[in-house]
Amino acid sequence: MFTSEVPIQFGEPLVEHLNGQLESDSTRATSLEIRIQERVAEELRRMAEQENDMMRQVEERLSTQSSDAATKAIARREEMQRLLQQVRAKAESQPKQVEMEPSTEKAREALVSCLRTYQNRPLDCWQQVEDFKSEVRKLEEKFIARHQV
Repeated sequence: MFTSEVPIQFGEPLVEHLNGQLESDSTRATSLEIRIQERVAEELRRMAEQENDMMRQVEERLSTQSSDAATKAIARREEMQRLLQQVRAKAESQPKQVEMEPSTEKAREALVSCLRTYQNRPLDCWQQVEDFKSEVRKLEEKFIARHQV
């Protein structure tokens, strides 16, 4: 095993940079959820545009086709509207940004406070880290239980 006789010291800019990063698992999860919601909203907008285009095309065809073909086009339009409603319902059923439970928020605040207090000795905050990880684990288990079929 290698043991150094020279103490290891980190530069102040590195320590400040590392202390400045307060992004946690929960904030990453929140930002991921926001990005997912944005992508779903964009997909819904795109699908609505496609539906409008299809409706215009159907209306153009209806003006040139017989009444029998018009009935089929109306049925296709109704089918498209039904499918769009299903997609919208599915998107709305997706979980929105979840508020943190008070116990999780309390554990997070305790961890942040400890890390700020012991800026040069973050290993002194191991208990707060474990408490926060435990709270996040509980949230994950609740999430999984809620979304199991």
